[in-house]
Amino acid sequence: MKNIVGQTPRGDDFFPRNKIVNLIYRRLDSGANVYMAAPRRMGKTAIMRHLEDSPRDNYEFKYLITEAVDNPIIYFKHLSDSLHHLKSLHKKSIDAIKNFMPEFERVSVITTGVELKFAERHKVFEDFKRLIKDLDTQGKTVIIMVDEFPQTVENILRAQGEGMAEQFLQFNR
Repeated sequence: MKNIVGQTPRGDDFFPRNKIVNLIYRRLDSGANVYMAAPRRMGKTAIMRHLEDSPRDNYEFKYLITEAVDNPIIYFKHLSDSLHHLKSLHKKSIDAIKNFMPEFERVSVITTGVELKFAERHKVFEDFKRLIKDLDTQGKTVIIMVDEFPQTVENILRAQGEGMAEQFLQFNR
């Protein structure tokens, strides 16, 4: 193991945190969501990358950083892009994501110049939720780990306003 500064330690350079990793699995096994909070440089990202690199049986983890995102539609596009790369997805789920992604392409272009009406935003959120519920993960529990989520919410608040940030948070509950 090497002492690494500046990049996320992975593989043999990851300092084991078995108590934390076991706690995360216990929470996930009970069906709960997990939110990790700690000061910067404490190893949150390293733990997430370790879970992604070395998942337990019947789990698949996907790491996603959204620190620069300031638009909920772009956020959901990043999520759908990351889903597309999951190994455990059945082909029909991959096809459903591919068919869903062109909608995001169309919406993303619109959002650069015109704000989507509430009903249109709500439809995108509901369509995405339906896509997630219908995924066939072949019996695996799939976990998308979003890094820098609080920064994403702050970015949306600044760029899109309080109403959009609140709606975004409600959808991500």
